[in-house]
Amino acid sequence: MPSQAVGVGDDSSSWGYDYYDSKARHQGDGEQHSTDYGLRWEAGDVLGCAIDMHSMDVVYYLNGQHLGTAFSGIRPSGGIVFPAISFESSSVIQ
Repeated sequence: MPSQAVGVGDDSSSWGYDYYDSKARHQGDGEQHSTDYGLRWEAGDVLGCAIDMHSMDVVYYLNGQHLGTAFSGIRPSGGIVFPAISFESSSVIQ
């Protein structure tokens, strides 16, 4: 994992949606891939994530609104996928 990796999507084994800059992020092929995606969320919003286990596509939802496909055909190590979330130290969740 690169030294600048600090959250989900910052390494080759994770795919993430960064609210701060509205990016879909993944560290693949030795470099960070970051594309415009989704919307910023705020206090009270509900964020959801789904993976189609046949196509291995990843989609996110914000307050029930489908935000489109963030990643297509992901290839997790060993074919195993775990949910994860990362926050800044100042974040508060309920």
